[in-house]
Amino acid sequence: MENGAYEKTYYRGALESIPVHGRENIGGNLEEIVQVLKAKTQELAKQISQLKSENEDLVSLRDDYKILKHDFENMRFANGKLGNDYENMRKEHENLKSSFQEHLLESDKLQLQLNTTEGRLQYLEAISLQITPRTCQTLADLGVTRTGEYLVDPDGVLIGEAPIKVICDMETDPVATIVLHDSMGNTAIDRCADPGCYNHSIKYGSPMKQMVALIQHSKSCEQYIRYDCFSSALTTGVIHYAWWVDRHDEPQYYWDGSKAGEHKCNCGLSGNCTDTNFPCNCDAKPPHWESDSGAITNATALPITELRFGGLQFEGQKANYTLGGLTCRGKIPPQDNPAQSCSTLRQAGNAHSGYYLVNSKKSRLGVVMCRMDLEEKDPKFQVETSVHIAGEGTVSLIDAQSTTFHLMKQDAKLWPLAGTGKDVVKARNAVDCGYICHSLRPICNAFNWYPGTFICELVNTPNVTLQDAPGALVYVNAFSVCQTPPPSIENRTMNFSFGWNGSLPAPLLSEVSYDCPRHSRCPPPLPLMAKCVGFNVWKILNQDVTPPCPGSVPLAQGYKFFQEDGRFYKRYPWPMNRTQASQVCCLDGARLASATSPTVYNAIRSVAPDTTENILQGATDELAEGTWIYEDPSFRQVNNTPITSYNHWVQGQPQGGHSENCLVLSGEKWHDWHCFSTFPFVCQYY
Repeated sequence: MENGAYEKTYYRGALESIPVHGRENIGGNLEEIVQVLKAKTQELAKQISQLKSENEDLVSLRDDYKILKHDFENMRFANGKLGNDYENMRKEHENLKSSFQEHLLESDKLQLQLNTTEGRLQYLEAISLQITPRTCQTLADLGVTRTGEYLVDPDGVLIGEAPIKVICDMETDPVATIVLHDSMGNTAIDRCADPGCYNHSIKYGSPMKQMVALIQHSKSCEQYIRYDCFSSALTTGVIHYAWWVDRHDEPQYYWDGSKAGEHKCNCGLSGNCTDTNFPCNCDAKPPHWESDSGAITNATALPITELRFGGLQFEGQKANYTLGGLTCRGKIPPQDNPAQSCSTLRQAGNAHSGYYLVNSKKSRLGVVMCRMDLEEKDPKFQVETSVHIAGEGTVSLIDAQSTTFHLMKQDAKLWPLAGTGKDVVKARNAVDCGYICHSLRPICNAFNWYPGTFICELVNTPNVTLQDAPGALVYVNAFSVCQTPPPSIENRTMNFSFGWNGSLPAPLLSEVSYDCPRHSRCPPPLPLMAKCVGFNVWKILNQDVTPPCPGSVPLAQGYKFFQEDGRFYKRYPWPMNRTQASQVCCLDGARLASATSPTVYNAIRSVAPDTTENILQGATDELAEGTWIYEDPSFRQVNNTPITSYNHWVQGQPQGGHSENCLVLSGEKWHDWHCFSTFPFVCQYY
C-alpha cells in the first residue's frame, strides 16, 4: 500500500471514530488533528524504515553466522586430525628415542673396542720399532727366509730417522738389503750436445742418513750402472760428456769398481773392450748399439745421487742408462757405545779432567764436564751442559746454547776471518770454540777448529771462501743456509755443476753459475755466479767482469751483415792472441770466428779480404793434442780430423805438436800456431 493511500485510510478511520454528537465541533479542531496525525505518521514511517534496516542487518548477520559456523566445523575437523597426527608423532618420537638409546649403547661398545684396538696397535707399533733390524741380514739371522719388502732401521732403534722400506733378497749369500729409487728401469737420454747437459737427480725411498748408516753397518755395498750407446761416447779425449755424482756432490768418471779420479769401465779394467785403444766400449763411438756396465763399489761415494750425460749432437746418436738400487750385503758388528757417565770413564782409565761425550737420557750424545780430581760423590764431579753432539764416530754437530753448528768440511778452513779484533783464540775443544763464536753473534757465525793446536778461528761468512787446510775442521751455524732459490737473471740459465745440485735448503757457500742459453767457447774471465753467504742471502759474484751473453746485447758498431748465413761479422785489425781476441768478441756479445765451412770462410773474407793476412781462429787443442775445440759448438776435430766433411789444413799441417795449440787462417787453409802469437781476427755475432 502506498503511503498516500495509507494516510487517507488512516484519516478516514480517525474521523469515523469521532462521535456523531461531537462532529459539529470538528471544524475548529480538524486542522490540529491533521497535524497530529501527520506527525504521528512521519514517526511511524521512521520506525518502519529503521526496522527494515535492522532486518537487513539481521539477514547479513545470519549469513555471517552460517559462514562462521561452517568455518568452525572445518576447524574442529582439522583440529581432530591434528590431534591424531600429534599422537602418531608422539609415538614415533618414543620409538626413535628408544632406538637412539640402543644406538648409544652400541656406540659405547664399539668405542670401547676401538680404544682397545688402538691401544693394541700403538703397543704393537712401539714393539715393532724396538725390534726393527738394522739390515736384512739381521732378519735372516732371526730365521726370515722370504724375499720381499721389509722395514729396517740402519741408524738405530728409536733414534735418528724413521725406519725405511727396503727389498730383502734372502736368496743371496750374504743376504742383500736393497734401497730402491725413482728410475729403476732403462731410461732414454734426451739429445743434447754439451758435456753433462742432460741431468737426472736420483730420488731414493730413504733419507741419506739412513743409507749412509746402512753402508756403515754392511760388509760391502755396490750400485749397478749401465750405459747403452749408439755412436755416443762417455768421454772423448779429456772431455767428459758423462759422469755420475756421489753423495758428497763430487763428479765421478769411473763406471765400475772404485777407481776414483780415473775414467775406467769394466772392459777397460779387464782388457776386453771392443776397441782396446779406449777404456770403455762406448768411447769408440761404434755405429751400432754397444754398452758399458759395472758395479760401483766405493762405499765412501755411494749412493749415486745424480747422473749427467751429453755429447748427443746428431740425429743418429742415441743413448740409454740403467741404474740399480743401492745394494748392501752382510753386516759388521756395531761400534762400542760411548760411556754412560764420568764414573764409567774413570773406570776405563780416563784420569784427566775435561769435557767428555756420554750417552744422554734423550738417546743422543751429551757433553759433560768430568772433574777427575774430585770424589764421585762430589756434585761437581759430573756437571751436565746444554751441549749435545749428534753423529756417528765423529763430532758432526754442536749445539752451543741456542746456536747449532754443523761440521761443514774436514781438512779445510774459511777465509778471511771475522775481523773482531780477536779472531784467533785458544780453545780446549770445538765446543768451547762454538761457545766463543756464539757469544760474538752476529759477527761470528762460523769457525775453524784445529784439534792438533787447539786454535779457534772465528769467521763471518758473507765474504769468505773455502780453502784447503790439513788438520782443520770447519763448523758453520746451522741456520746459515739459503732456504730460498738463487735470484733468476734474464737470458741466462742456472748451472748446478759447482757441488750443489739445486735442492733446498742450500748449504752455506753453495754456488751456482749463470750460463748463456747458447753454448759458447768464448769464456769470460770469471763466470757470473751466485753464492749462499748467510741465511737466505745470495751474493752475486763477478757481475762487473762478466760480459753479456752472445747475441743478447745490441749489435756493436762496425759489424756487417752476411746474407748467406744471416750473421754479422767484424774485423779487428790490431793483433791479439787467442785469449785476448776471445774476450774482445765476448764484450761485443759475439764469438771469435772460425772458417768451419765455405760459407763462414766467405763471410770472414767479406770483412778481411786480404788473403795474404793470417786471421786468428777461435779454436785450440790445448786440452788434448789433436782434439780441436771450436767456439762454434757445432764444429769439432778429433785426431786433427773434422767431424764434418770440411777439412782445409795446409799440406803438412798441423805439425807443431804440443807447442802449437792455436789456429790461424792462412789464405784459404788452416795452420796451427803458437798461442802466444798475435794476429788480426774476426768476430761473429749470432
